[in-house]
This record gives sequence, structure tokens and C-alpha cells, in this order.
Amino acid sequence: MIGGGTDLMAQRDQGLAAPLVVIGTSAVASMRRIRTVDRGRIEIGAAVTLAELADWARTRVPILTSVVTTIASAQIRQVATVAGNLGQEKRCWFFRNDFDCYKRGGVTCPCYAIEGDHRLHHAAIGAHRCQAVTPSDLATVFDALDARIRLVSATGSREVTVTDLYVGPGELGLRAGEVIEAVLLPAEVGEVVGVFDKLQQTEGDFALVSVALCVRPDAEGRWASARYTFGGLAARPWSPAKLNAGVLGRRPGTAEVTTLLDHELEWEAHPLPGNRWKLDAAVGMAARVTSQALEARDE
Repeated sequence: MIGGGTDLMAQRDQGLAAPLVVIGTSAVASMRRIRTVDRGRIEIGAAVTLAELADWARTRVPILTSVVTTIASAQIRQVATVAGNLGQEKRCWFFRNDFDCYKRGGVTCPCYAIEGDHRLHHAAIGAHRCQAVTPSDLATVFDALDARIRLVSATGSREVTVTDLYVGPGELGLRAGEVIEAVLLPAEVGEVVGVFDKLQQTEGDFALVSVALCVRPDAEGRWASARYTFGGLAARPWSPAKLNAGVLGRRPGTAEVTTLLDHELEWEAHPLPGNRWKLDAAVGMAARVTSQALEARDE
């Protein structure tokens, strides 16, 4: 399947993909719409372009507009699709530049990033044989929004969480014949205060570290629900469970958030020598989005 082709065409040129048949999604009506469906959930079609998503979300789910405007260029956003962003391949430069690495050459080949340059697009949490990370910024925000992904095939459909969509860095766990049909947002998404922050080398570039925070405050301003999700740190979007649980039912300060996250990273993180800096960046960014979320609630 092909949406805008902004990554698939590059993969073809780099020898990463050689499809014999490519089926476009731009004319599939069910994948081109955003609508309210069962129980008030919002369905975002897989072939909706990033520009269309940003326009729709501007007054409804502003965090989606915030993330889309950091992705690539305005021209690319006109054609790149939601599912295409979720399914784009990893950015590891060894993988992208014809090194016979573990992911290109098989299990007898090494991951060159372990002893090579792993400062930017490689994991500091939970990496195994491949050290790359999932590059999708939408995946980070959709996870923080507690979205689900609908997958369809000739035999039926099923829904998975954002993290369960991935079986590796930028690798989708699709069964034979399955495609992404839509992203489903909870009915309560309109009550969410959402903040996104992204560290990148240049404007529109892939995230080195990113964080999305989605909070649903109660009438007194306490956080009835809260979810931090980080991109650029792990093979899949990473959500710190202890931090998320630790801020519930209160109005946490930035010092409390950084302490909780520091402690969780002590247990969860296993950085390579050159990307340990990502952990410090993640803590600082968590403090920043926390402060912004609190300020947004007070406005």
C-alpha cells in the first residue's frame, strides 16, 4: 500500500523495498475521512494527509496540529498520510546507507550502531539486536492520547494500541493481508490538555527526543488522567508507567515530575555511551511540557 509515497520511494532508491505491486489509498473513501463513530470516538482515516489532519485538529485536538507542523515541510505534509507516518522506516544511517547490518543482512550480521555513531537516531531504552528507534512523531502523540489503531484484512478487523502496532523500530506487526484503516481517538479527547515538545537538528527533521503529555484535569485542576509518551528513546514509543501513575489525582510540580522520571530512568534506561545525553534531555523536556500543561489549564 502507498499513501503519499514520501518514504516508500526513498526506500526503493536505497534498496530497502522493491514492491512488485503498489496499491494507492488516495481514492479509498473510507480511509480519506475524519468522523465521529461508535460511542463518540473519532475515526481518522489512514489516508488522511498530514495537512488535512492539522487543519481539522486546530480547534478540536490542538496537540495534533502542534506535532504535524514539526514534520517535514509544508509540501510534504500535503501528500504524506497518517498511516504513512506511522509506518515509515527507521532512520539509522547504517541501515539507510547499505551497510550489511542485522536488519538488512540477517541474524549473522552485527548492529553497527553499537560501536559506531549512535548519538542521534538510536535507543537509550530497551534496545536489543537493533538499536534504532521508531521515527513517527504521530505515534508518540497518538499513544499519549490513548488512541487505538484499526487494522483490516479480507478476514475481518481488529484494534491494537499504538505500542502493540510495532514489533520493532519502525516495524509494524501486521498479519498477512492486513493494512491500517484508521486511528481511533477516545470520545473524551476534547477534554484533554495536550502539549508536544521535540528536539530536532533542523526544522522539520526527525525527532532526536520528543515528548507528548496529555492530561484530563478535574474541576479542581487535579489530573484525573495523564500520560507522558516519549519518542526517540526506544524502539517503540515509550510511556513511563510509574511517572504516569505518580501524577494522578494531584496537580504535580515540575520538580516532582523530574524526580519521578529520573528514578524510573535509573531502572529502565540502558543507553549507549554516545546517547546518554538523551536521558537528560527527556527529563528537561518532561519538566517543560508539565509547566506548559499547567499554564494552559490556568488560562
